[in-house]
Amino acid sequence: MNNKSLFIGIDLGGTNIKAALVNTDTGAVTGLTSEPTQAQEGHDAVIARMAKLADTVCANAATQKSEVGGIGLGIPGLLDLEHGLTLFLPNLPGQWRSVPVREELAKASSLPVAIINDARAATLGEWKF
Repeated sequence: MNNKSLFIGIDLGGTNIKAALVNTDTGAVTGLTSEPTQAQEGHDAVIARMAKLADTVCANAATQKSEVGGIGLGIPGLLDLEHGLTLFLPNLPGQWRSVPVREELAKASSLPVAIINDARAATLGEWKF
């Protein structure tokens, strides 16, 4: 079990990708950054962009990546949570069917990744804090 309290939250949007470092003990958010999604470049480019944002968040928050417990990724659409796949993303162009986002982002960022529907992520955050 991971006992770290710092995690990177990423919101994959149709227009922008937003990311920040979140302290799960206090709810403090630091290192906030955003970048255009540019989904028309394809899912590989978007996943690489999210991995780069994870590095930027750590730099902005003056935090070593080794202090981070993982990435929580909110994705707009239908997901296969068990297998870490996107099934249908209505607001991102291109083919996002059966894309192993969890595995690919974990590989690109060198951090564990959990995915969740973005609306569920917002609800969970409101409940927690």
